[in-house]
Amino acid sequence: MNDSIKILISLILMTLVSQAKASYILVGSDTDASCDTSDLTQAVFDAPSGTTIYIANNQSYEGVSLTILSKSLTLIGGFLNCSSLAPTGRTVLGPGTSRAVNIALGGSTYDVELRNLEITGVNGTGDGAGIRVNNRTRLELHNTIIHGNTTTADGGGIWLNGAVNQRLISHSPDNEIRDNTAAHGGGIYCDDSGSQLGHRTLIEWHAGWIADNVATAGPPFGGGGGVYLFNCQMNLSAGGPDPQNHPGGVVGNEGRHGGGIYLRAESSLNLHANDLLGGFGVVEFNEAVDSGIGGGIRCHGVDWPELARAEFFIHAGRVSDNTANSGAAIQMERCDGLRSL
Repeated sequence: MNDSIKILISLILMTLVSQAKASYILVGSDTDASCDTSDLTQAVFDAPSGTTIYIANNQSYEGVSLTILSKSLTLIGGFLNCSSLAPTGRTVLGPGTSRAVNIALGGSTYDVELRNLEITGVNGTGDGAGIRVNNRTRLELHNTIIHGNTTTADGGGIWLNGAVNQRLISHSPDNEIRDNTAAHGGGIYCDDSGSQLGHRTLIEWHAGWIADNVATAGPPFGGGGGVYLFNCQMNLSAGGPDPQNHPGGVVGNEGRHGGGIYLRAESSLNLHANDLLGGFGVVEFNEAVDSGIGGGIRCHGVDWPELARAEFFIHAGRVSDNTANSGAAIQMERCDGLRSL
C-alpha cells in the first residue's frame, strides 16, 4: 500500500471518529476529566442538530437557562459523572432562572427529547416558565418532572405556540407536570389562536400526571388549571381504574373555569383507551374555584369565526369527583360532545 493511500485512509478514519464524537457531548464538573465541558448552556447552543447531550450530576446547574434554536436535540440527565454508563436519577434544571428551557426558531420540524430531568424553581413573567416551545418541534418527555414553577403569564409548566406539526408527547408513567402556577394553563398552555388552519398542535398525553397545578386568571376566560387549549388538540389516555397500575391523568388542578382542562374556540379533546399500558383517560378531583364553571372540563366555543366550536370525545375515560358552581364534570357552551360506549 503506497503512502498516498495510507494518508487517505487515515483522513477518512479521523473524519469518522470526529463525526462519531460530535454526535454526543458529555457535560459535568470541570474536575471530571471524562467530561467534554462544564458549560451546559454553551454545549446546547453549539451542538449540531441530532446531538445527544449527557448531563452529569457532579455539579450544580442553578441559574442555567437553555436555549435550543433550530435543531433536533436529546438531553439525558441523571448520570453520577461523565464516566457513568447509566443514569441513576434526574438532573435538576431551573432554580435561579426566569425560564428553564426555550425552544425556538427555524422553519423545519425538529425533535427534542428530554430524559431524566427535573425542571423546578423557575420564577418568571413570560410565557412558559418551565419550557417554552415556539417553533415546529416535537417535544417528547421521558422520566421528567416539571414542578414548582411560576409565571405571571401563561403556561407554568409548558407553553406551546401552536406551530405546524408541533407535538408534546408523553408515554412515560414517570412524567409529571405538577404544582405549577400561571395566569392560564397552570400545567400546560397551548395557543394557536392566530391560525385559521385548525389543530396544528397536538398534545399526546398517554402516561404520567398533570396534577395540582393552578391557573390564577379571573373572568371571562380565566382557567385551565391543568391544561388550557386555544385552537389546539389533546389526546388523553393517561390513567385508569387503578392508580397503582395505571398512574396518571389530569388530577387535582384548579382554576376559575375548567379546573382540569379548558377547551376554547376550535379546540378538541379526546379521552380514549390506552392500548399499550391499559387504562384510559382520567380527569378527576379538579376544581373550578371562585364560583367558576366546569370543574373537570370547560368546553367553550366562540362566535368568531363562524362555526368555531370546541369539541370533546369520550371513547374510553372517566371524568369524576370534580367540583364547580355549575357543571362539576363538564360545562358546555358552543361545544360538540360525543360519548362512545
